[in-house]
Amino acid sequence: MMKKFKLGKLFTAVCALLAFVLVFSFAACDTGGEGGSNGLTLNSYSLSIDVGKSNPLLVTSTVTEDVIWTSSDESKVTVSGSGMGNRAGTVQAVAIGTATITAKSGDKFATCTVTVVEAETITVTKDGSAVTSVSLSGKDSTVQLAAKSSRDHAISWESDKPLIAEVSENGLVTAVASSGTAVITAKCAQHSDVLKTVTVVIGSGADASYEIKQGDENGQFGNPYNSNANPGVWIYWNQYNNVIATYEEGVVNIETTGVNEGALWYNVQLFYTATANDKDVAGNALTGGTLYELTFDMETSMAGHITVNGYVVELQEGLNHCTAYYEHKATAFSMQLGVEGVGCDITNATLKLSNIKWKVSEPIQLVAPTFSIGANNVITITDPNDKGVGSYTLNLYNDSGVRVGGIVVKNNQTVNTDRITENGTYTAQIIANAANANYITSPESNVTSNNSIVVNHEHSVYDIISGGAGSALAEAGTWAYWTESWVKFSGSVTDGVAKVTFSNNSGNWYDTQLFYKIPNKNAGDAYSVKLHINNVPNAGRVTINGQVITLAKDDNVIDLNIKETDGASITIIFGVDPEHKKQEIQAAENLEIFFELV
Repeated sequence: MMKKFKLGKLFTAVCALLAFVLVFSFAACDTGGEGGSNGLTLNSYSLSIDVGKSNPLLVTSTVTEDVIWTSSDESKVTVSGSGMGNRAGTVQAVAIGTATITAKSGDKFATCTVTVVEAETITVTKDGSAVTSVSLSGKDSTVQLAAKSSRDHAISWESDKPLIAEVSENGLVTAVASSGTAVITAKCAQHSDVLKTVTVVIGSGADASYEIKQGDENGQFGNPYNSNANPGVWIYWNQYNNVIATYEEGVVNIETTGVNEGALWYNVQLFYTATANDKDVAGNALTGGTLYELTFDMETSMAGHITVNGYVVELQEGLNHCTAYYEHKATAFSMQLGVEGVGCDITNATLKLSNIKWKVSEPIQLVAPTFSIGANNVITITDPNDKGVGSYTLNLYNDSGVRVGGIVVKNNQTVNTDRITENGTYTAQIIANAANANYITSPESNVTSNNSIVVNHEHSVYDIISGGAGSALAEAGTWAYWTESWVKFSGSVTDGVAKVTFSNNSGNWYDTQLFYKIPNKNAGDAYSVKLHINNVPNAGRVTINGQVITLAKDDNVIDLNIKETDGASITIIFGVDPEHKKQEIQAAENLEIFFELV
């Protein structure tokens, strides 16, 4: 039998449906703000815009017809449409007041209420009075400026010529030059386009200019190894090349006409020594032991490289915004035209150096890369460090956990074990080496399943290898030497005894050096060594680990107390430092050098 349908239940269902429709309708029409919508949605329903500024407005719902944008009062606000279906509109604030912007597509629409307000302004004052220019008597004179935003936003300060006039974070302007003109800008920290400028005139207003002096390697003005008696003055060291440098209007101009391609990297250098007036971007004086991020502009007529404070910067032709890092010492800015070991590759160029700024920087800790060693000792390195890695060191440990040496490696190369003196199977771990002062060498990698390396070959005889200062010293158990091209030097090792031959070594004390890294020793280890130097052809002096030693003719035994570092255990220089004497032991043949641990 069919049930009777109750009228009360039908009434209840209809009421519920009507309530849902009403709630949904109100939710769709009033999406917030002072405007509203009927079928269209906007990314904003109310805007407040500074007079003269513009703001995007966007239909965020799907449309099937073009969107038409209109303004209720174009004397206050205008609007223009662009984009697919004109879903994007640009609102332009014309005059102070209010207007309603409508976006319509077919029978659907949405509105946005736009209020145009007075633009934010900045006022710069001196002693409470507004100023657009100030005068300073000369170098080291100061003036305190103040600035206020009409909306009480924070203010930042900058100088367009920091080598003429500097400004602190609190608006204190200091004349760096004896005369010149600079523009000081007070800028809204939240809106960089809101600013006010003040012209600072120092002395006559003519920017200080002078020729940058030339020095040489013999202790004259400009030698980087001597203290600069004239801090704050740019100087250059030009030993062999035709370089003209001038300082004018806060810019260093360098012309390298006549520089020979391939000239040694140190032939042209430029130095600037910090003064008490040199400040970081926060207005604080440069302080010792602090790491700074150094930024500067370099405009050059050709591409090439410069080395700034030991950091290689690649330059493109034109204007370059450069970054290097600097741990504060005596010389605040040291630049070489070229790369050590490569040479000066900026030849016949003009360069302009300007806008040097220092910012305190916190060193970034590199993380340990992961790696595996596959067939034929090919190493695969996975490195999460996106920059700052100069190389990798693969450390090797024996079964007792004692480090027996390390090897500098690159990704996807075959690990060269030829100079690991002890055969066996070693546990390998890797670290990433920092490429510059802003990065700290990574910790050692964790032990993984693919981290062993097998050494199984003879090591009784090998040639002593040559290289730049410190080359190959990470390879424990090897002798390495550094010699300039005009010194003839050769050497080999047989059963731990190094035999070296050199002649024509009439160069400076640093022209011939011999290095040895003792195996099984870690940084910080202290121990004693008897160093044997035999078959010396004539009495003379050497410098061993910084200590000057006089060698007798024929055989010598030297007692050494060593504290292990990450570099060489034993460094022998065939000359005397710091006297910079010529080599005293010349034309030695079969000079024998070996050591025994005590």
